[in-house]
Amino acid sequence: MGLPDISLFDLFVLTIIGITIALGLWKGLVVQVFGLGGLIAGYILSTRYYLKIAGLLPDINQGTARIIGFLSIFILCIIVSFLLGRLATRVLKLAGLSWANRLLGGAAGLLKGVLITMVVLIIMLAFLPSGNAMFRDSLTVPHIITASKLFMAAVPEDIKVKYKKRIELLELLRSENE
Repeated sequence: MGLPDISLFDLFVLTIIGITIALGLWKGLVVQVFGLGGLIAGYILSTRYYLKIAGLLPDINQGTARIIGFLSIFILCIIVSFLLGRLATRVLKLAGLSWANRLLGGAAGLLKGVLITMVVLIIMLAFLPSGNAMFRDSLTVPHIITASKLFMAAVPEDIKVKYKKRIELLELLRSENE
């Protein structure tokens, strides 16, 4: 029995989760908690204000401008929270708690990786053309969709509607391929 085919998106998911676990072990829990806070704050702020940034980019097509608007806010929040986490880690190091900080950081890294892939999937499904084979043939997308349904409560209605339509189409295309 051979290995299953994985899509480009599956490779992205596995890479992101692998990197976030490794970084969690390396950086520690404190940085991961601040990073997770940055992800959550970034997601909430991005979903609320991405259209304002997109409005500043009139020469770019609307879908691309919205993605840029969302990602610029999201990434800025991650950077600020990372810097605050590094400062707090220095305090823990002085207290001799580095080993526990690092071990718990790996678990937090896993959670962070899952959240990153959920956000990316939500945005890509909302703004990319329907029926993309990268998602249709993915092994990880069904699991991320299940997890992201919990996360969708914080999403603005316009993105929710587009996302739900794309999920329905994706599920239809997946069932036709089976």
